Amino acid sequence: MGQADAFGRYGYSDKPTVPGLVVDHDGFVAKHPAADRIRFATQLPAWKIVTTSEFGQTVGFGLGAGNPNKGRFTTTAPGFALYFPKGLKLKVGSTAAPYLTWNQGSASTDVPTPDVRWLVLSFRDAQPPLILGFPGKATSLKVSGRPADWTIEAPEDFSGWVRVGLPVGVRAAAANTAAELGRLAKTAGAQWRIWSRLSPELKSVQVTQDPQAVTATWTFDSPGAMVPVGATMAASGGYPVTIDSRYKRVDAPTEDGPMDILEGSQLRVRLPIRRIPTGRAVALGAALGSALGTASPQDVNSVVELALENLVASRDVLTRKAAEDTLAEFVSQATYTAEPFTQQQLPYNAAGVGADLAAANALLMQSVTSTQRATSEANSLLTSLGWRRDWATWRFWGAEGAVSRRAGALAALAAGLCPEPERRLEGAMFQAGLSAERGLMLWRRRNGLEPKDTPLLETMLGVRQGMFGLRGKAEDGEAFWRSLVSPLRAYGDTPVSFGRTGENYTLEWPIVEAKPSVLTLASSYPLNLLPAENLPSLRITQALGFTELRYVPEAAGTCRVSLTLPKWAKAPPPAVPVPRYSERAQ
Repeated sequence: MGQADAFGRYGYSDKPTVPGLVVDHDGFVAKHPAADRIRFATQLPAWKIVTTSEFGQTVGFGLGAGNPNKGRFTTTAPGFALYFPKGLKLKVGSTAAPYLTWNQGSASTDVPTPDVRWLVLSFRDAQPPLILGFPGKATSLKVSGRPADWTIEAPEDFSGWVRVGLPVGVRAAAANTAAELGRLAKTAGAQWRIWSRLSPELKSVQVTQDPQAVTATWTFDSPGAMVPVGATMAASGGYPVTIDSRYKRVDAPTEDGPMDILEGSQLRVRLPIRRIPTGRAVALGAALGSALGTASPQDVNSVVELALENLVASRDVLTRKAAEDTLAEFVSQATYTAEPFTQQQLPYNAAGVGADLAAANALLMQSVTSTQRATSEANSLLTSLGWRRDWATWRFWGAEGAVSRRAGALAALAAGLCPEPERRLEGAMFQAGLSAERGLMLWRRRNGLEPKDTPLLETMLGVRQGMFGLRGKAEDGEAFWRSLVSPLRAYGDTPVSFGRTGENYTLEWPIVEAKPSVLTLASSYPLNLLPAENLPSLRITQALGFTELRYVPEAAGTCRVSLTLPKWAKAPPPAVPVPRYSERAQ
Protein backbone atom coordinates (compact mmCIF):
# COMPACT_ATOMS: atom_id res chain seq x y z
CA MET A 1 0.00 0.00 0.00
CA GLY A 2 1.34 3.41 -0.87
CA GLN A 3 1.62 6.01 1.90
CA ALA A 4 2.19 9.70 1.21
CA ASP A 5 5.20 9.96 3.52
CA ALA A 6 6.67 6.48 3.07
CA PHE A 7 10.24 6.19 1.84
CA GLY A 8 11.20 2.49 2.08
CA ARG A 9 14.75 1.83 0.84
CA TYR A 10 15.15 5.43 -0.33
CA GLY A 11 15.40 6.99 3.11
CA TYR A 12 18.53 8.27 4.88
CA SER A 13 21.09 7.60 2.13
CA ASP A 14 21.50 9.80 -0.95
CA LYS A 15 22.91 6.82 -2.88
CA PRO A 16 19.94 4.60 -3.70
CA THR A 17 20.17 0.83 -3.48
CA VAL A 18 19.78 -0.64 -6.98
CA PRO A 19 19.63 -4.45 -7.26
CA GLY A 20 22.68 -5.66 -9.15
CA LEU A 21 24.15 -2.20 -9.75
CA VAL A 22 26.04 0.58 -7.97
CA VAL A 23 25.56 4.18 -9.11
CA ASP A 24 27.51 7.24 -7.93
CA HIS A 25 28.97 10.58 -9.08
CA ASP A 26 31.51 8.84 -11.28
CA GLY A 27 29.27 6.35 -13.11
CA PHE A 28 27.84 2.89 -12.57
CA VAL A 29 29.00 -0.72 -12.36
CA ALA A 30 27.47 -4.17 -12.00
CA LYS A 31 27.85 -5.88 -8.64
CA HIS A 32 30.38 -8.41 -9.89
CA PRO A 33 34.10 -8.54 -9.08
CA ALA A 34 35.09 -8.63 -12.76
CA ALA A 35 32.77 -5.87 -13.95
CA ASP A 36 34.18 -2.79 -15.66
CA ARG A 37 32.93 0.56 -14.39
CA ILE A 38 31.01 2.70 -16.87
CA ARG A 39 31.99 6.31 -16.21
CA PHE A 40 30.17 9.50 -17.10
CA ALA A 41 31.89 11.95 -19.45
CA THR A 42 32.79 14.01 -16.40
CA GLN A 43 32.07 13.47 -12.75
CA LEU A 44 28.56 14.60 -11.86
CA PRO A 45 28.76 18.12 -10.37
CA ALA A 46 25.81 17.54 -8.00
CA TRP A 47 23.70 14.87 -6.38
CA LYS A 48 20.55 16.50 -5.04
CA ILE A 49 17.53 14.51 -3.91
CA VAL A 50 14.46 16.00 -5.62
CA THR A 51 11.66 13.58 -4.68
CA THR A 52 11.51 10.51 -2.46
CA SER A 53 8.80 7.90 -1.95
CA GLU A 54 8.67 4.17 -1.22
CA PHE A 55 8.44 3.57 -4.97
CA GLY A 56 11.40 5.66 -6.09
CA GLN A 57 13.71 8.60 -5.87
CA THR A 58 14.57 11.35 -8.36
CA VAL A 59 18.05 12.87 -8.14
CA GLY A 60 19.35 16.03 -9.81
CA PHE A 61 22.93 15.85 -11.13
CA GLY A 62 23.59 19.34 -12.44
CA LEU A 63 24.76 20.14 -15.98
CA GLY A 64 27.68 18.69 -17.92
CA ALA A 65 28.35 18.08 -21.60
CA GLY A 66 27.23 14.59 -22.59
CA ASN A 67 26.20 13.87 -18.99
CA PRO A 68 22.79 13.07 -17.51
CA ASN A 69 21.24 15.91 -15.54
CA LYS A 70 18.91 13.72 -13.48
CA GLY A 71 18.30 10.10 -12.56
CA ARG A 72 15.28 8.09 -11.58
CA PHE A 73 15.61 5.05 -9.30
CA THR A 74 12.51 2.92 -8.72
CA THR A 75 11.36 -0.32 -7.17
CA THR A 76 8.65 -0.75 -9.82
CA ALA A 77 11.14 -1.59 -12.58
CA PRO A 78 14.60 -3.17 -12.79
CA GLY A 79 17.73 -1.06 -13.20
CA PHE A 80 17.50 2.74 -13.24
CA ALA A 81 16.99 5.60 -15.70
CA LEU A 82 19.16 8.59 -16.65
CA TYR A 83 18.02 11.70 -18.49
CA PHE A 84 20.51 13.19 -20.99
CA PRO A 85 19.43 16.72 -22.01
CA LYS A 86 21.94 17.06 -24.88
CA GLY A 87 24.21 14.32 -26.11
CA LEU A 88 25.23 11.09 -24.42
CA LYS A 89 28.80 10.13 -23.65
CA LEU A 90 30.03 7.28 -21.48
CA LYS A 91 33.55 6.03 -20.79
CA VAL A 92 34.88 2.56 -20.02
CA GLY A 93 38.41 1.38 -19.22
CA SER A 94 38.30 -2.20 -20.52
CA THR A 95 41.35 -3.52 -22.33
CA ALA A 96 39.40 -4.62 -25.39
CA ALA A 97 36.65 -2.59 -27.02
CA PRO A 98 33.14 -3.46 -25.84
CA TYR A 99 30.43 -4.65 -28.19
CA LEU A 100 27.08 -3.02 -28.88
CA THR A 101 24.48 -5.62 -29.82
CA TRP A 102 20.93 -5.22 -31.09
CA ASN A 103 18.34 -7.64 -32.38
CA GLN A 104 19.98 -8.17 -35.76
CA GLY A 105 23.69 -7.62 -35.25
CA SER A 106 26.65 -6.32 -33.25
CA ALA A 107 29.20 -3.54 -33.68
CA SER A 108 32.51 -2.73 -32.06
CA THR A 109 34.85 0.23 -32.69
CA ASP A 110 33.99 3.15 -34.98
CA VAL A 111 30.85 1.53 -36.40
CA PRO A 112 27.60 3.25 -35.38
CA THR A 113 24.65 1.03 -34.70
CA PRO A 114 21.37 1.61 -36.49
CA ASP A 115 18.66 3.54 -34.66
CA VAL A 116 17.21 0.98 -32.26
CA ARG A 117 15.17 0.94 -29.02
CA TRP A 118 17.74 -1.05 -27.02
CA LEU A 119 21.40 -2.05 -27.14
CA VAL A 120 23.37 -4.57 -25.09
CA LEU A 121 26.79 -3.40 -23.93
CA SER A 122 29.02 -6.44 -23.44
CA PHE A 123 32.68 -7.27 -23.01
CA ARG A 124 35.09 -9.89 -24.26
CA ASP A 125 35.92 -11.10 -20.76
CA ALA A 126 33.39 -12.73 -18.48
CA GLN A 127 31.30 -10.08 -16.70
CA PRO A 128 27.63 -9.10 -16.57
CA PRO A 129 26.52 -7.35 -19.78
CA LEU A 130 24.45 -4.16 -19.53
CA ILE A 131 21.41 -3.14 -21.51
CA LEU A 132 20.63 0.44 -22.53
CA GLY A 133 17.01 1.14 -23.42
CA PHE A 134 15.62 4.24 -25.13
CA PRO A 135 12.00 4.94 -24.12
CA GLY A 136 11.68 8.15 -26.17
CA LYS A 137 12.82 7.16 -29.64
CA ALA A 138 15.18 4.78 -31.42
CA THR A 139 18.82 5.84 -31.05
CA SER A 140 22.24 5.00 -32.46
CA LEU A 141 25.41 4.58 -30.38
CA LYS A 142 29.06 4.21 -31.39
CA VAL A 143 32.20 2.91 -29.64
CA SER A 144 35.50 4.68 -30.29
CA GLY A 145 38.88 5.16 -28.60
CA ARG A 146 41.78 2.96 -27.61
CA PRO A 147 42.49 0.22 -25.06
CA ALA A 148 41.61 1.30 -21.49
CA ASP A 149 40.00 4.50 -22.82
CA TRP A 150 36.84 3.76 -24.79
CA THR A 151 33.98 6.18 -25.40
CA ILE A 152 30.37 5.22 -26.06
CA GLU A 153 28.37 8.09 -27.46
CA ALA A 154 25.13 9.03 -29.20
CA PRO A 155 24.65 11.73 -31.87
CA GLU A 156 25.18 15.27 -30.55
CA ASP A 157 21.49 16.08 -30.78
CA PHE A 158 20.40 13.12 -28.64
CA SER A 159 18.03 14.06 -25.84
CA GLY A 160 15.99 11.74 -23.65
CA TRP A 161 15.79 9.06 -21.02
CA VAL A 162 18.05 6.00 -21.05
CA ARG A 163 17.14 2.89 -19.07
CA VAL A 164 20.12 0.94 -17.68
CA GLY A 165 19.83 -2.65 -16.56
CA LEU A 166 21.22 -6.18 -16.47
CA PRO A 167 19.69 -8.50 -19.10
CA VAL A 168 21.13 -11.64 -17.46
CA GLY A 169 21.34 -10.30 -13.92
CA VAL A 170 24.65 -10.36 -12.09
CA ARG A 171 25.87 -13.48 -13.87
CA ALA A 172 28.98 -13.17 -16.00
CA ALA A 173 28.79 -13.71 -19.76
CA ALA A 174 31.79 -13.47 -22.10
CA ALA A 175 30.79 -12.00 -25.47
CA ASN A 176 33.73 -12.97 -27.63
CA THR A 177 32.11 -15.08 -30.36
CA ALA A 178 29.29 -14.55 -32.83
CA ALA A 179 27.29 -17.32 -31.18
CA GLU A 180 27.57 -15.73 -27.74
CA LEU A 181 26.61 -12.32 -29.08
CA GLY A 182 23.67 -13.94 -30.81
CA ARG A 183 22.51 -15.51 -27.54
CA LEU A 184 22.74 -12.13 -25.83
CA ALA A 185 20.71 -10.53 -28.62
CA LYS A 186 18.02 -13.20 -28.29
CA THR A 187 17.88 -12.84 -24.50
CA ALA A 188 17.69 -9.06 -24.60
CA GLY A 189 15.25 -9.09 -27.49
CA ALA A 190 12.79 -11.06 -25.40
CA GLN A 191 13.00 -8.28 -22.78
CA TRP A 192 12.77 -5.26 -25.09
CA ARG A 193 9.43 -4.05 -23.72
CA ILE A 194 10.93 -3.82 -20.22
CA TRP A 195 13.76 -1.55 -21.28
CA SER A 196 12.17 0.53 -24.03
CA ARG A 197 9.64 2.28 -21.79
CA LEU A 198 9.76 4.30 -18.60
CA SER A 199 9.19 2.71 -15.22
CA PRO A 200 5.50 2.10 -14.47
CA GLU A 201 4.04 4.44 -11.85
CA LEU A 202 1.46 3.42 -9.30
CA LYS A 203 -1.92 5.08 -9.89
CA SER A 204 -4.16 3.52 -7.24
CA VAL A 205 -4.54 0.79 -4.62
CA GLN A 206 -7.78 -1.00 -3.81
CA VAL A 207 -8.09 -3.22 -0.74
CA THR A 208 -10.92 -5.64 0.02
CA GLN A 209 -11.19 -8.02 2.93
CA ASP A 210 -12.96 -11.05 4.29
CA PRO A 211 -12.57 -12.74 7.68
CA GLN A 212 -9.64 -14.80 6.40
CA ALA A 213 -7.64 -12.51 4.13
CA VAL A 214 -7.11 -9.16 2.46
CA THR A 215 -6.87 -8.77 -1.31
CA ALA A 216 -4.95 -5.80 -2.70
CA THR A 217 -5.02 -4.56 -6.28
CA TRP A 218 -2.26 -2.17 -7.30
CA THR A 219 -2.95 -0.42 -10.60
CA PHE A 220 -0.03 1.05 -12.58
CA ASP A 221 -0.09 3.48 -15.47
CA SER A 222 1.39 0.90 -17.86
CA PRO A 223 2.16 -2.82 -18.07
CA GLY A 224 5.53 -4.24 -17.07
CA ALA A 225 5.84 -3.38 -13.37
CA MET A 226 8.24 -5.55 -11.41
CA VAL A 227 6.38 -7.88 -9.03
CA PRO A 228 7.74 -7.48 -5.48
CA VAL A 229 9.86 -10.35 -4.21
CA GLY A 230 7.79 -10.05 -1.05
CA ALA A 231 4.84 -11.38 -3.03
CA THR A 232 6.57 -13.96 -5.23
CA MET A 233 8.75 -15.59 -2.55
CA ALA A 234 6.41 -15.57 0.47
CA ALA A 235 4.71 -18.88 -0.33
CA SER A 236 8.09 -20.64 -0.56
CA GLY A 237 8.80 -19.33 2.93
CA GLY A 238 5.59 -20.78 4.41
CA TYR A 239 3.06 -17.96 3.98
CA PRO A 240 0.37 -18.99 1.44
CA VAL A 241 0.17 -15.73 -0.51
CA THR A 242 -1.44 -16.04 -3.94
CA ILE A 243 -0.89 -13.74 -6.93
CA ASP A 244 -3.96 -13.52 -9.17
CA SER A 245 -2.26 -11.54 -11.94
CA ARG A 246 -0.25 -12.92 -14.84
CA TYR A 247 3.49 -12.32 -14.67
CA LYS A 248 6.60 -13.69 -16.33
CA ARG A 249 9.89 -14.64 -14.72
CA VAL A 250 12.92 -13.13 -16.44
CA ASP A 251 16.15 -15.06 -16.02
CA ALA A 252 18.12 -12.11 -14.66
CA PRO A 253 18.64 -12.64 -10.91
CA THR A 254 20.23 -10.10 -8.58
CA GLU A 255 20.94 -10.09 -4.84
CA ASP A 256 17.24 -9.19 -4.35
CA GLY A 257 16.22 -12.47 -5.98
CA PRO A 258 14.52 -13.42 -9.25
CA MET A 259 13.00 -10.82 -11.56
CA ASP A 260 9.27 -11.16 -12.24
CA ILE A 261 7.51 -8.79 -14.62
CA LEU A 262 3.78 -8.09 -14.60
CA GLU A 263 2.16 -8.74 -17.98
CA GLY A 264 -0.71 -6.30 -17.47
CA SER A 265 -1.06 -3.10 -15.48
CA GLN A 266 -2.71 -4.56 -12.36
CA LEU A 267 -1.11 -6.60 -9.59
CA ARG A 268 -3.68 -8.47 -7.50
CA VAL A 269 -2.46 -10.34 -4.42
CA ARG A 270 -4.41 -12.24 -1.76
CA LEU A 271 -2.73 -12.37 1.65
CA PRO A 272 -4.19 -14.52 4.46
CA ILE A 273 -4.76 -12.61 7.69
CA ARG A 274 -7.44 -13.73 10.11
CA ARG A 275 -9.43 -10.94 11.63
CA ILE A 276 -9.77 -10.35 15.37
CA PRO A 277 -13.05 -8.63 16.34
CA THR A 278 -12.86 -5.53 18.50
CA GLY A 279 -13.32 -5.89 22.23
CA ARG A 280 -11.64 -8.40 24.56
CA ALA A 281 -11.83 -12.11 23.86
CA VAL A 282 -14.09 -14.13 26.17
CA ALA A 283 -12.72 -17.67 26.48
CA LEU A 284 -14.05 -20.76 28.23
CA GLY A 285 -12.54 -21.60 31.61
CA ALA A 286 -9.70 -20.12 33.58
CA ALA A 287 -6.31 -19.76 31.94
CA LEU A 288 -3.45 -20.84 34.13
CA GLY A 289 -0.52 -18.52 34.58
CA SER A 290 0.12 -15.37 36.56
CA ALA A 291 -0.70 -11.88 35.31
CA LEU A 292 2.14 -9.62 34.27
CA GLY A 293 2.90 -7.10 36.98
CA THR A 294 4.63 -4.24 35.22
CA ALA A 295 6.35 -3.57 31.92
CA SER A 296 9.25 -1.35 30.96
CA PRO A 297 8.67 0.67 27.76
CA GLN A 298 12.34 0.00 26.91
CA ASP A 299 11.97 -3.78 27.18
CA VAL A 300 10.53 -5.48 24.10
CA ASN A 301 9.69 -8.70 25.94
CA SER A 302 7.53 -7.21 28.70
CA VAL A 303 5.80 -4.74 26.36
CA VAL A 304 4.73 -7.54 24.01
CA GLU A 305 3.48 -9.71 26.88
CA LEU A 306 1.49 -6.78 28.30
CA ALA A 307 -0.04 -6.13 24.87
CA LEU A 308 -1.24 -9.72 24.59
CA GLU A 309 -2.55 -9.82 28.15
CA ASN A 310 -4.60 -6.71 27.47
CA LEU A 311 -6.56 -8.55 24.75
CA VAL A 312 -8.25 -11.13 26.99
CA ALA A 313 -11.57 -10.55 28.77
CA SER A 314 -10.27 -11.77 32.13
CA ARG A 315 -7.72 -8.98 32.46
CA ASP A 316 -8.48 -6.31 35.05
CA VAL A 317 -8.42 -2.54 34.97
CA LEU A 318 -4.89 -2.49 36.40
CA THR A 319 -3.63 -4.21 33.23
CA ARG A 320 -5.23 -1.58 31.04
CA LYS A 321 -3.80 1.19 33.21
CA ALA A 322 -0.34 -0.41 33.10
CA ALA A 323 -0.58 -0.52 29.30
CA GLU A 324 -1.54 3.13 29.05
CA ASP A 325 1.17 4.21 31.51
CA THR A 326 3.80 2.19 29.64
CA LEU A 327 2.81 3.79 26.35
CA ALA A 328 2.85 7.28 27.78
CA GLU A 329 6.31 6.70 29.22
CA PHE A 330 7.64 5.36 25.90
CA VAL A 331 6.31 8.31 23.92
CA SER A 332 7.76 10.81 26.42
CA GLN A 333 11.18 9.10 26.55
CA ALA A 334 11.67 8.02 22.93
CA THR A 335 14.39 9.70 20.92
CA TYR A 336 13.00 10.98 17.62
CA THR A 337 15.29 11.59 14.65
CA ALA A 338 14.46 13.17 11.30
CA GLU A 339 14.67 11.27 8.04
CA PRO A 340 16.60 13.84 5.95
CA PHE A 341 14.63 13.72 2.69
CA THR A 342 11.03 13.55 3.97
CA GLN A 343 11.75 15.31 7.31
CA GLN A 344 9.62 12.77 9.15
CA GLN A 345 10.35 12.58 12.89
CA LEU A 346 10.73 8.88 13.68
CA PRO A 347 11.26 6.88 16.91
CA TYR A 348 14.32 5.11 15.49
CA ASN A 349 17.53 6.26 13.84
CA ALA A 350 19.06 5.77 10.39
CA ALA A 351 20.53 2.40 11.41
CA GLY A 352 17.10 1.24 12.61
CA VAL A 353 18.12 1.31 16.27
CA GLY A 354 14.92 1.57 18.29
CA ALA A 355 12.66 0.16 15.56
CA ASP A 356 11.92 -3.04 17.47
CA LEU A 357 10.98 -1.05 20.58
CA ALA A 358 8.73 1.15 18.46
CA ALA A 359 7.10 -1.97 17.01
CA ALA A 360 6.52 -3.51 20.44
CA ASN A 361 4.89 -0.31 21.67
CA ALA A 362 2.86 -0.05 18.44
CA LEU A 363 1.48 -3.50 19.29
CA LEU A 364 0.71 -2.35 22.82
CA MET A 365 -0.97 0.80 21.52
CA GLN A 366 -3.17 -1.19 19.17
CA SER A 367 -4.09 -3.72 21.84
CA VAL A 368 -5.34 -0.87 24.03
CA THR A 369 -7.24 0.80 21.19
CA SER A 370 -8.84 -2.27 19.63
CA THR A 371 -10.38 -3.40 22.93
CA GLN A 372 -12.23 -0.09 23.12
CA ARG A 373 -13.10 1.02 19.59
CA ALA A 374 -12.76 0.01 15.95
CA THR A 375 -9.93 2.25 14.78
CA SER A 376 -6.15 2.44 14.45
CA GLU A 377 -5.99 6.10 13.44
CA ALA A 378 -4.04 7.17 16.51
CA ASN A 379 -1.31 4.53 16.12
CA SER A 380 1.45 6.80 14.85
CA LEU A 381 4.11 4.29 15.93
CA LEU A 382 2.71 1.72 13.50
CA THR A 383 2.52 4.37 10.79
CA SER A 384 6.19 5.24 11.26
CA LEU A 385 7.21 1.59 10.79
CA GLY A 386 5.20 1.33 7.58
CA TRP A 387 7.06 4.32 6.16
CA ARG A 388 10.28 2.30 6.18
CA ARG A 389 8.88 -0.89 4.64
CA ASP A 390 10.53 -1.50 1.26
CA TRP A 391 8.20 -1.94 -1.72
CA ALA A 392 10.36 -4.52 -3.52
CA THR A 393 10.96 -6.86 -0.57
CA TRP A 394 8.13 -5.85 1.82
CA ARG A 395 10.67 -5.85 4.67
CA PHE A 396 11.57 -3.20 7.21
CA TRP A 397 14.53 -1.68 5.41
CA GLY A 398 18.01 -0.75 6.49
CA ALA A 399 18.23 -2.18 10.00
CA GLU A 400 20.51 -4.95 11.21
CA GLY A 401 19.02 -8.37 10.41
CA ALA A 402 17.68 -9.30 13.84
CA VAL A 403 16.25 -5.83 14.49
CA SER A 404 14.64 -5.73 11.04
CA ARG A 405 12.96 -9.10 11.47
CA ARG A 406 11.88 -8.41 15.07
CA ALA A 407 10.41 -5.03 14.08
CA GLY A 408 8.70 -6.58 11.05
CA ALA A 409 7.15 -9.40 13.07
CA LEU A 410 5.80 -7.11 15.80
CA ALA A 411 4.56 -4.55 13.25
CA ALA A 412 2.76 -7.39 11.44
CA LEU A 413 0.98 -8.36 14.67
CA ALA A 414 0.11 -4.75 15.50
CA ALA A 415 -1.37 -4.11 12.07
CA GLY A 416 -3.17 -7.43 12.19
CA LEU A 417 -5.15 -6.20 15.22
CA CYS A 418 -6.44 -3.22 13.25
CA PRO A 419 -9.99 -3.22 11.85
CA GLU A 420 -9.24 -1.25 8.67
CA PRO A 421 -8.41 -3.37 5.61
CA GLU A 422 -5.61 -0.96 4.62
CA ARG A 423 -3.90 -1.44 7.97
CA ARG A 424 -4.39 -5.20 7.84
CA LEU A 425 -2.75 -5.15 4.41
CA GLU A 426 0.29 -3.46 5.98
CA GLY A 427 0.53 -6.27 8.52
CA ALA A 428 0.19 -8.95 5.85
CA MET A 429 2.89 -7.25 3.74
CA PHE A 430 5.26 -7.19 6.71
CA GLN A 431 4.63 -10.91 7.24
CA ALA A 432 5.08 -11.62 3.53
CA GLY A 433 8.42 -9.84 3.66
CA LEU A 434 9.57 -12.04 6.54
CA SER A 435 8.44 -15.24 4.82
CA ALA A 436 9.85 -14.12 1.47
CA GLU A 437 13.27 -13.65 3.05
CA ARG A 438 13.18 -17.32 4.03
CA GLY A 439 11.79 -18.31 0.65
CA LEU A 440 14.54 -16.36 -1.08
CA MET A 441 17.14 -18.19 0.98
CA LEU A 442 15.73 -21.50 -0.27
CA TRP A 443 15.64 -20.20 -3.86
CA ARG A 444 19.24 -19.08 -3.65
CA ARG A 445 20.33 -22.45 -2.29
CA ARG A 446 18.51 -24.31 -5.08
CA ASN A 447 20.28 -22.09 -7.59
CA GLY A 448 23.72 -22.61 -6.08
CA LEU A 449 23.89 -19.11 -4.62
CA GLU A 450 23.44 -19.95 -0.93
CA PRO A 451 25.95 -22.60 0.17
CA LYS A 452 24.35 -23.22 3.56
CA ASP A 453 21.35 -22.37 5.68
CA THR A 454 21.41 -18.92 7.24
CA PRO A 455 19.36 -18.86 10.46
CA LEU A 456 16.65 -16.21 10.45
CA LEU A 457 15.09 -14.75 13.59
CA GLU A 458 11.46 -15.65 14.23
CA THR A 459 9.64 -13.54 16.83
CA MET A 460 6.35 -14.68 18.43
CA LEU A 461 6.04 -17.26 15.68
CA GLY A 462 3.12 -19.16 17.22
CA VAL A 463 0.89 -16.09 17.44
CA ARG A 464 1.81 -15.16 13.86
CA GLN A 465 1.02 -18.70 12.73
CA GLY A 466 -2.50 -18.19 13.96
CA MET A 467 -2.94 -14.72 12.54
CA PHE A 468 -1.46 -15.37 9.09
CA GLY A 469 -2.03 -19.10 8.61
CA LEU A 470 1.68 -19.83 8.30
CA ARG A 471 2.55 -23.39 7.35
CA GLY A 472 4.65 -25.57 9.59
CA LYS A 473 4.58 -27.29 12.95
CA ALA A 474 2.32 -25.52 15.44
CA GLU A 475 4.36 -23.31 17.77
CA ASP A 476 3.67 -22.05 21.28
CA GLY A 477 1.24 -19.17 21.01
CA GLU A 478 -0.88 -20.55 18.17
CA ALA A 479 -3.52 -21.88 20.61
CA PHE A 480 -3.61 -18.48 22.32
CA TRP A 481 -4.36 -16.94 18.94
CA ARG A 482 -7.37 -19.26 18.54
CA SER A 483 -8.68 -18.02 21.89
CA LEU A 484 -8.36 -14.41 20.70
CA VAL A 485 -10.82 -14.91 17.83
CA SER A 486 -13.60 -15.89 20.22
CA PRO A 487 -17.07 -15.02 18.86
CA LEU A 488 -17.98 -13.57 22.28
CA ARG A 489 -16.42 -10.18 23.13
CA ALA A 490 -16.44 -7.96 26.21
CA TYR A 491 -16.01 -4.18 26.31
CA GLY A 492 -14.94 -1.87 29.10
CA ASP A 493 -12.61 -2.60 32.01
CA THR A 494 -14.62 -5.19 33.92
CA PRO A 495 -12.81 -8.58 33.98
CA VAL A 496 -15.16 -11.29 32.69
CA SER A 497 -14.98 -15.08 33.17
CA PHE A 498 -16.91 -17.65 31.14
CA GLY A 499 -17.63 -21.12 32.50
CA ARG A 500 -19.61 -24.23 31.72
CA THR A 501 -21.40 -26.86 33.80
CA GLY A 502 -22.86 -29.60 31.65
CA GLU A 503 -24.91 -27.89 28.97
CA ASN A 504 -25.14 -24.65 30.92
CA TYR A 505 -22.84 -21.65 30.55
CA THR A 506 -22.23 -18.93 33.09
CA LEU A 507 -20.72 -15.47 32.82
CA GLU A 508 -19.38 -13.82 35.93
CA TRP A 509 -17.50 -10.70 36.92
CA PRO A 510 -16.30 -9.10 40.17
CA ILE A 511 -17.91 -6.06 41.75
CA VAL A 512 -16.11 -3.79 44.17
CA GLU A 513 -19.03 -1.48 44.94
CA ALA A 514 -22.78 -2.09 44.76
CA LYS A 515 -23.83 0.69 42.39
CA PRO A 516 -25.59 0.95 39.00
CA SER A 517 -23.24 -0.39 36.34
CA VAL A 518 -23.12 -1.50 32.69
CA LEU A 519 -21.48 -4.49 31.01
CA THR A 520 -21.38 -4.62 27.20
CA LEU A 521 -20.93 -7.82 25.21
CA ALA A 522 -20.82 -8.50 21.49
CA SER A 523 -21.37 -11.73 19.63
CA SER A 524 -22.14 -13.07 16.19
CA TYR A 525 -25.27 -14.80 17.49
CA PRO A 526 -28.10 -13.93 19.93
CA LEU A 527 -27.46 -14.49 23.64
CA ASN A 528 -30.10 -15.66 26.10
CA LEU A 529 -29.11 -14.39 29.57
CA LEU A 530 -30.78 -14.78 32.97
CA PRO A 531 -29.67 -13.46 36.37
CA ALA A 532 -28.06 -16.17 38.51
CA GLU A 533 -26.31 -14.45 41.43
CA ASN A 534 -26.07 -11.00 43.06
CA LEU A 535 -28.25 -9.33 40.40
CA PRO A 536 -31.59 -8.26 41.91
CA SER A 537 -31.89 -5.59 39.22
CA LEU A 538 -30.91 -6.53 35.64
CA ARG A 539 -32.07 -5.01 32.36
CA ILE A 540 -30.85 -6.50 29.09
CA THR A 541 -31.04 -4.84 25.68
CA GLN A 542 -29.81 -6.32 22.41
CA ALA A 543 -29.24 -4.70 19.02
CA LEU A 544 -26.91 -5.14 16.04
CA GLY A 545 -24.89 -7.89 17.70
CA PHE A 546 -24.38 -6.01 20.97
CA THR A 547 -25.84 -7.03 24.32
CA GLU A 548 -25.96 -4.44 27.09
CA LEU A 549 -26.48 -5.46 30.71
CA ARG A 550 -27.58 -2.63 33.00
CA TYR A 551 -27.59 -3.86 36.55
CA VAL A 552 -27.47 -2.97 40.22
CA PRO A 553 -25.76 -5.65 42.32
CA GLU A 554 -27.02 -6.54 45.74
CA ALA A 555 -23.56 -6.33 47.30
CA ALA A 556 -19.88 -6.22 46.47
CA GLY A 557 -18.57 -9.57 45.32
CA THR A 558 -19.31 -11.59 42.20
CA CYS A 559 -22.15 -11.13 39.73
CA ARG A 560 -23.22 -14.10 37.64
CA VAL A 561 -25.64 -14.73 34.79
CA SER A 562 -26.59 -17.96 33.11
CA LEU A 563 -26.19 -17.96 29.37
CA THR A 564 -27.69 -20.12 26.65
CA LEU A 565 -26.24 -20.24 23.14
CA PRO A 566 -28.16 -21.20 20.01
CA LYS A 567 -27.68 -24.87 19.17
CA TRP A 568 -25.99 -23.95 15.91
CA ALA A 569 -23.60 -21.44 17.50
CA LYS A 570 -19.93 -22.09 18.04
CA ALA A 571 -19.00 -21.75 21.69
CA PRO A 572 -16.06 -19.59 22.77
CA PRO A 573 -12.74 -21.47 22.60
CA PRO A 574 -10.91 -22.71 25.71
CA ALA A 575 -8.91 -20.16 27.66
CA VAL A 576 -5.16 -20.36 27.07
CA PRO A 577 -2.41 -18.69 29.13
CA VAL A 578 -0.95 -15.55 27.62
CA PRO A 579 2.25 -16.71 25.89
CA ARG A 580 5.58 -15.45 27.11
CA TYR A 581 7.72 -13.49 24.69
CA SER A 582 9.67 -15.83 22.42
CA GLU A 583 12.10 -15.60 19.54
CA ARG A 584 14.73 -17.85 18.05
CA ALA A 585 16.92 -18.09 14.98
CA GLN A 586 15.99 -21.03 12.79
